[in-house]
Amino acid sequence: MSAEQHTEAQVSELEKRATSAEKQLQALRVKLEDGAGAAASGAKLEARLRELLKLMCEDRDECEMIRAQRDELMEENARLRAQVMKGEYRIKHLLRTIEEIEQAAMKEYTREEVAMHCTSQDYWVIVDRHVYHLDAEFVTTLHPGGLIILESAGKDGSVMFHEHHNLERVRPILEEYCIGKLKK
Repeated sequence: MSAEQHTEAQVSELEKRATSAEKQLQALRVKLEDGAGAAASGAKLEARLRELLKLMCEDRDECEMIRAQRDELMEENARLRAQVMKGEYRIKHLLRTIEEIEQAAMKEYTREEVAMHCTSQDYWVIVDRHVYHLDAEFVTTLHPGGLIILESAGKDGSVMFHEHHNLERVRPILEEYCIGKLKK
């Protein structure tokens, strides 16, 4: 049960007790007005009424205190959510800035330069205008498709890449091998 649900349950319970006390007070008032009972009974009745009134006031005070605490917690929660959202925005902004700086700092290669690197020992490939240098270990042991990857050596392998890979899953691996981008 969350803190908010717990507070709501407390308030509900106090409201039930207050309603019950009010009903008991009303019943006692009716008895008093009907004149049922002697003076001793009236004194008992008055004492009980005072006791119930005191309990009802205490319950109402406690209920108000709980409501005030709930309102404070809700305000604090809203403030913290706003801080988290600000932090998330700043992080996203910094990541975009870092990515832009890295993109600007990348070396640019021509298609001819990429074409000169087309063996399993010196394998370059273009995927989405980025140039990747995949070493022999990657080509022969890490690539699950095996040597078929060599078909795109020294060329633009974007089409073949997208036919066989989920970009979001493979991007972190590819980024390790990125050496630049294709000149326009």
